Amino acid sequence: MASRIQNIQLQALDEPIHAMRATRRAIKRPTAGWLKAVRQACGETVASIASKIGVSRQAYSRFEEREAKSTITLENLERAANALNCDLVYFLLPRTEIAENFAALAARNDPDVVNLQASEHSMQIEGQGVQDPVDAKNIGLAKQLYWLRQNLSLYELISVNAGKIKMAGSSDALFGLMQRLSLEAIVVTLCKIYEREQSKDLNSIDGVINALAESGYNDAQRKAAERFSARHGIPRTCDNPKDYLRDALTTFVSGKSDVFSSLRQFRSNYAVHSVHGFELEALPSFDEFEALYQFGYDFYFLISDTFLGVGPALMSLHVATGFNRLLKQIGIEHPAPGFSAKEP
Repeated sequence: MASRIQNIQLQALDEPIHAMRATRRAIKRPTAGWLKAVRQACGETVASIASKIGVSRQAYSRFEEREAKSTITLENLERAANALNCDLVYFLLPRTEIAENFAALAARNDPDVVNLQASEHSMQIEGQGVQDPVDAKNIGLAKQLYWLRQNLSLYELISVNAGKIKMAGSSDALFGLMQRLSLEAIVVTLCKIYEREQSKDLNSIDGVINALAESGYNDAQRKAAERFSARHGIPRTCDNPKDYLRDALTTFVSGKSDVFSSLRQFRSNYAVHSVHGFELEALPSFDEFEALYQFGYDFYFLISDTFLGVGPALMSLHVATGFNRLLKQIGIEHPAPGFSAKEP
């Protein structure tokens, strides 16, 4: 939390903030920059200002060009301002869509506050607290992502340590059953997370998007939505986040149509109805599972952090930690942590 000295500094910064905001709203930098605009308005030539500073005409012309492009140094900007008999004045302001003042900006960046928000959001995942409709659905999505992460870790750990488990003399049948159950849970949960909300009220990505407001978004939310989609190879400009995120979801799912077809087949023919002769090998790779999880988690993070400001929750790997302890207890001193570390 903020120290006494930090609180005094914040108070000093916040005292003139209303005047600074008023100045920011009232004044716009000339298109060609302040240096050129003031020089021309005062009837000064490039040569006369360059002479006062002690640089060549070409060098001073670069001052004006760089100011217009926002690449001039503060030192050179102040030198030119002095030559024009002007004072250089500048200040920093918190972006209103992020924080109303410096105290709020400091709180947003305070790790203690961030961790407290994450803990509160984690409590909501466990059924505590009341949320608005978007938050309630996002909490439902977070619960599914949490258990998906646990099952992915369990499935991966059993797979990469299968040889060591067998050498330790443990029951292949027991660990095989655990692997199959975690696999079924992974597939069913992924199908739920990406299911389209039609007549049903779902805690899916689509369900969260449908709960979002139709309008009233700020630039920070639009930019955050663009960064989210760009991370998943869907770069485009965002005007309305609700429509934008729905299009991003459609594009992402369409790009993985074969993957989702395999998941639905497995869910319908094996996990739900147990159709005779259905082959487990028809499933996507673990990397595909991870890609689907990551898109879902990044979406949840976006909504929690930028649209709701209430999280995100802490996604601890409780199952993986416990399973690693179990592996050590049956004689596997160094369990392989994942596919990337699988021993040949």
